[in-house]
Amino acid sequence: MISGAPSPASGNTATCKDSPSDAQIDAGELRQVDLQHQGDELKATFKLAHSIPQTGTFGTYLGVSNADGSKARQLGVKWLDGKLMSYFVFDVGKGPQQNLEGEPVVDNKTVIALFPWDAVSDLGAVWNWDASTSVEGDDAEYCPEPGTDWRNPKMERFPSN
Repeated sequence: MISGAPSPASGNTATCKDSPSDAQIDAGELRQVDLQHQGDELKATFKLAHSIPQTGTFGTYLGVSNADGSKARQLGVKWLDGKLMSYFVFDVGKGPQQNLEGEPVVDNKTVIALFPWDAVSDLGAVWNWDASTSVEGDDAEYCPEPGTDWRNPKMERFPSN
């Protein structure tokens, strides 16, 4: 990640709306994921069909990459028995994950996580992203649905405008 990189103007957004009842595991059903650039942070709002399970593991994740896929990261939150286990940025292929301070906000069926803008600032003016959930370590849901070509899954663009 680039430390101290100038942050472009805030306000850019992107949204992924998911089809209802299409999760591989019902407890991980996503309804919508909204991203918003806010100053030095990327605000990710996960709207779920159900509250976070209070037993076992559950995670919400963003996959982000530059246009050609040569830079990729996972931004995530994971809970165990309803308690925060990890809040992180992982630079794929570059080493250990960066553990973040603080906690995401969980309000019923909504998770709001703030990630450092540095985690995406070097991906270009427009970059690719997708969102997912996991239940008990198994992939539960994707937004957008990845499609049939596993080598080139469908992704959203940030910003969407």
